[in-house]
Amino acid sequence: ALSASSPRPFSVDRDGLLLGEGAAVAVLSSAPSGEHKPLQILGAGVDCEGFAATRPSESGRSLAAAVGRTGRKKIDLILAHGTGTRANDAAEDFVFRSVFHPSLAPLTCTKWSIGHTLGASGLLDLVVAAEILRQQKLFPIATTEMVDPDFHARVLVRGTELPKNIREVMISSLGFGGIHAAVALGFSEVDP
Repeated sequence: ALSASSPRPFSVDRDGLLLGEGAAVAVLSSAPSGEHKPLQILGAGVDCEGFAATRPSESGRSLAAAVGRTGRKKIDLILAHGTGTRANDAAEDFVFRSVFHPSLAPLTCTKWSIGHTLGASGLLDLVVAAEILRQQKLFPIATTEMVDPDFHARVLVRGTELPKNIREVMISSLGFGGIHAAVALGFSEVDP
């Protein structure tokens, strides 16, 4: 599953992931504070399929269940797990197309730039999603040049017009042992 060069999530020539190191801390509160608009977790879901130790089932059933449990029908951006492996990227593309069709949101990810930090990756993505929402700045996947033509996701690569007015981000996290999670983060006035 390790890339021989660099991770290229959702690319036609993707060949795996690279490991990274990282840690994150998030402080959750029931009362907004500070100068920022209040962000909140709009929905969360977890599912365990136990299909394999390090990859999801091809059907994506468990990730689809986790995404479905968030209760979100339309989102503005997907922050995918995006490892760059054949199995994970294909499962995510299938799930997002199945759950959000026809209003499939654009997709980006972080592991191409920071590596797969294993246990910290989901929380790092939560921090990135919060900053995308607060600053209204997002980024393409710089290492992916040609998206796999079998995919339906609107993958943001260099040269792609980046969406504006991001109000809600769906974070996808695929875990060891088939434990998959999804979190919708957004501004408190966003409707499902």
